[in-house]
Amino acid sequence: MFTKKLSLLTLFVFVASILLTACGSETVEVTRVITEEKEVEVTRVVTEKETVVETVVEKETVVEKETVVETVVVEAQPEAEAEPVTYTQWDLSDIPGLDPQLAENATSINYIENLFVHLTNYDLETGEVVPEAATDWEISDDGLFYTFKIRTDIPWVYHNPATGETTQEVDDEGNPRFVTAYDFEYGIRRACDPNL
Repeated sequence: MFTKKLSLLTLFVFVASILLTACGSETVEVTRVITEEKEVEVTRVVTEKETVVETVVEKETVVEKETVVETVVVEAQPEAEAEPVTYTQWDLSDIPGLDPQLAENATSINYIENLFVHLTNYDLETGEVVPEAATDWEISDDGLFYTFKIRTDIPWVYHNPATGETTQEVDDEGNPRFVTAYDFEYGIRRACDPNL
């Protein structure tokens, strides 16, 4: 009896794996041709021939310099579709919390790193600090003041887990809400709050 159930279970797992493999998603490559314009300085040279007592002398004279705009077609690169971007990850453990100022464990920090945009990040290969929400930054000579220039194209979004819909947040007047320097200021002040 037990071996019969085990055989049926093994057969079910085998058939299910074949069906799931057959229903796998198809990868579609999108090819985009990029054209860019660049200015190139061109110098026109005219060669003049002068005859000096039966000797021909050629001399080059620069007539004019001009700047021309040249269109270059960059080799087409296959790339994934730009919209929408979906990040899928699963974990068997519970996520203890998603508060960036309170997280202390690897599971929470991993999800926070993937959910929130930071001012800067670091390159995993070189260890260098690289831009993320900040496009540029300056540090004062005494090291006490940091001035960041912030991107203006990062929207606040709301994901409804019940419906699976993601919508962009809007303010009271219906205007789209984007991340600003004040959002980072709030987070930094909150992290420095001794009551937290």
